[in-house]
Amino acid sequence: GVGLVVRMKVEESPVFEENTEDTGVPILYAVRTNWKPILLGICVLPVAVGGYYLVTTFATAYATDPAIGVSESLVLNALTIAAFVELAVSFGAAWLGDRFGRVRVVVLGLIGVAVLAAPQFLVLSTKNAVLIIAAFVAMRLAMTATYSPIAAILSQMFRPRARYTSI
Repeated sequence: GVGLVVRMKVEESPVFEENTEDTGVPILYAVRTNWKPILLGICVLPVAVGGYYLVTTFATAYATDPAIGVSESLVLNALTIAAFVELAVSFGAAWLGDRFGRVRVVVLGLIGVAVLAAPQFLVLSTKNAVLIIAAFVAMRLAMTATYSPIAAILSQMFRPRARYTSI
């Protein structure tokens, strides 16, 4: 019900309203006209989102393995602090994408993730809480740069009439 109320109250974007073309069945139109961007989006999104699972799920399993021996509570606390920092800077990262170019911000984030990946895992063996938290926070900051501008990038990849269906 809430979605319907929002849909009825929100106006269409000017770009969408300018395009009055009858598209027929939306999914068929999307596949017919946006197949290349759809494939590109399928390839781009895992890059932005997939790192999250490596940084959280795999890092947690790796750190708490008896061979490394970091306490579960330390890892979970580091993840929680990093998540709050990520929440605080997400809008800033999206703004940077608007200001300096979305693709540029995503590429810088990807470089950051690549540079920080090994140190994040290496610091776990120190069992130093400050270093572990700092590594998790730094990685989540880099990942925020890859994720925050993605919605705008994806929506701009598609023709206005099939934008929502294509995404």
